[in-house]
Amino acid sequence: CTLLLRRYLSAERRTHPPHFDAHAFATCVFGLMNSGEAFRGGLYVQEAPGARRHFLPLREGDAVLHEYRLRHGVIVDRGERYSLIAWLKDSVDSCIGGTTPWYQDAAARGDGDAAYNLANLLKHAGKDVEARSWYLAAATVGQPDAAHNLGVMFSQGKGGAVDHKAAQDWWRAAAAAGKGASARELALRSLDSSDPAVHADGFSWLLRAVALKDPPSMLLLSEWPSTISRHRRALRNNAAREGYPQAQYAVGQACLEAWLSSRCDWDEILSCNCSGRRATSCYPHQSLWRQSQRWLQRAAAAGDELAMWRLSVVHLVDVRTPEKERQQGMGWALLLRLLQVSKVQSTLKQAQELFVVLCNCPGPDADRQRGLLPVLSVMPEDASLGSSFRCAGRLPSAFVGRHREEVRKRWESRVHEGEVQVPAHFQPEARFPAFS
Repeated sequence: CTLLLRRYLSAERRTHPPHFDAHAFATCVFGLMNSGEAFRGGLYVQEAPGARRHFLPLREGDAVLHEYRLRHGVIVDRGERYSLIAWLKDSVDSCIGGTTPWYQDAAARGDGDAAYNLANLLKHAGKDVEARSWYLAAATVGQPDAAHNLGVMFSQGKGGAVDHKAAQDWWRAAAAAGKGASARELALRSLDSSDPAVHADGFSWLLRAVALKDPPSMLLLSEWPSTISRHRRALRNNAAREGYPQAQYAVGQACLEAWLSSRCDWDEILSCNCSGRRATSCYPHQSLWRQSQRWLQRAAAAGDELAMWRLSVVHLVDVRTPEKERQQGMGWALLLRLLQVSKVQSTLKQAQELFVVLCNCPGPDADRQRGLLPVLSVMPEDASLGSSFRCAGRLPSAFVGRHREEVRKRWESRVHEGEVQVPAHFQPEARFPAFS
């Protein structure tokens, strides 16, 4: 019914968390290419949440066929991976109608995975009452993902009345079965308590979530005041490797700040000889820059707005940025994307402010103006920014080297005068995903 070409590249998505293919009765995965020296990772299967990952050596030309009940995921630690995915259904009518008739019968017979997949499809269709009943059916027979989502629905009052006690009971059941996200939910509801015993219980749940490899919990523990420095870095890095965008942003930002604070100018780094002591002293600075870009680009590709914002600023404002001409296009594209899709008011305001600064730099460019008009035409008109949007024809030339110093000075003056407030490192409303 459906064919997908998937890739896992260095600056893009590197993971696909454990999941079921809910839209398919069966899935066929064709290995196309695993490239790079010392490739590590690939397709893996799991018996249950938090269980050991069993990797399948899927080489070029190999194929694996599995049913909807198989929990599987992808992680690429080194190299790049391409694969072709075929989603199969039980009939042509199911393909044409986009239906999944096999779930109803299997769920009615007590198949917990079928009931969980059916509940997910109903929830995405906005049928919360029916979804809640099927989550309950699946959780009752021991399906941990369903128990977690059922707890979320009880907690938020979706598909029925709010019941916080029932929510915590189901989260405990799911956490006992290896669901790290459920342990995290229990932790978050206890860590703010003024009661020392409740707070200690919450911290125990947080440690349990980290042991179950829950990336948001790893990041949260890395920020804990009592966490020692080397453990903090390890937790943050592990969460980033697991594909958590905000951890990827945190790692990229840390590398970028270390690079920006270094005294070694990029031109000096490029002039280092390929061997000798001087090259050895400059190599860490090159590595910091490349690591910062790799992690920030991964976070931005996953939709993290602060990563988009940070990359925009560093490529459009900072005059020490290496590879200026090649990177300006990425900074410009990310800034436009933020202006269009940002849902966090503080981040959107910063993007608008930077747009104003760039628009007030000189130099028309008719060819690039025509290319920008279709993008700018879909932006919301704002009384305070209307003139800035209309001057977009002057914007591209602000990115060439001779104007970067002026852009930087104007931007820094607005920050120092208090007109621009630098956004917080994290987006609270999007930080912890609820449903699994």
